[in-house]
Formats: sequence, C-alpha cells, structure tokens
Amino acid sequence: MAILYLYTTIISECYLTHRHDGISFVHEPGCYRFSLALDLADIFKPVLVDRLIFTDDYEESILL
Repeated sequence: MAILYLYTTIISECYLTHRHDGISFVHEPGCYRFSLALDLADIFKPVLVDRLIFTDDYEESILL
C-alpha cells in the first residue's frame, strides 16, 4: 500500500513538472510503464516506505 502511494505521488509530480515518464536511467522503458517513476521511487523507497513498514503504527493498521 505504501509503495503504491509513493509511485502515485511520483507520477503526479512528473505530470506537474512536464517530465516524460517513459525516459529512465535504470529501468528499461516500456509501453505503459512509468520507468522514470520507478527510477525515482528506488531513491525514496528505503527512506519512506521501509521505515513505514517497520513501524508499529503501520502493522496495527494492517490488522484492523
């Protein structure tokens, strides 16, 4: 769930800044694939998503 929110946020920011989402540096560009979002998400994943997953608040919200 948290990773989807990260991807959605990055794709939204790419559209707002008029970046072409098919251009990427690490992931292979493909049709209907947001390669730039995947590249940018790899940078922020350890900081945001992993920290959220390993907190008690997130584990409690999954159980509810």
